[in-house]
Amino acid sequence: MGKAGANLLNTVQIAATRAHKRAAITIRGDFLWPAEMTEAVVRVPSSDNNVRPIEYVPLEEIAEACILCVKGAFAIQQDELITQVARLFGYNRTGVKVRERIASGIILATDQKKLEIREGAVRQAIDLYMYSGHSVAKTDQVFDYRLYVARTH
Repeated sequence: MGKAGANLLNTVQIAATRAHKRAAITIRGDFLWPAEMTEAVVRVPSSDNNVRPIEYVPLEEIAEACILCVKGAFAIQQDELITQVARLFGYNRTGVKVRERIASGIILATDQKKLEIREGAVRQAIDLYMYSGHSVAKTDQVFDYRLYVARTH
């Protein structure tokens, strides 16, 4: 990086630090976020010329894209999810960098308890089922809610 590039980077870092101190932005990793933004917005390219390098896509945005892709299916194989998310972001191929970055987004979504992986399939994670004001902890078994209520009352 030349002197002009280093000066520009320094200026951006100073401005970002000041904005962060004023609570105008939050800094997460290498990315700056509006302070009021609670969830990442999935931004897709408007054309092939607007595809961002994968390292310029925040993991939070990739995780949200994974959630969007899984919502349309009961479960999806992890490799297929990686391919779908790559296509969503405009990548025609899923090379090593793209695959690893999207896999990291899947891990982030699972760490946030938004997705879960079972036997290689990714699906939405649901921690509690809410029904008539009662919380029923998630189980792997199907059960009749009315029987559960009758036993607990």
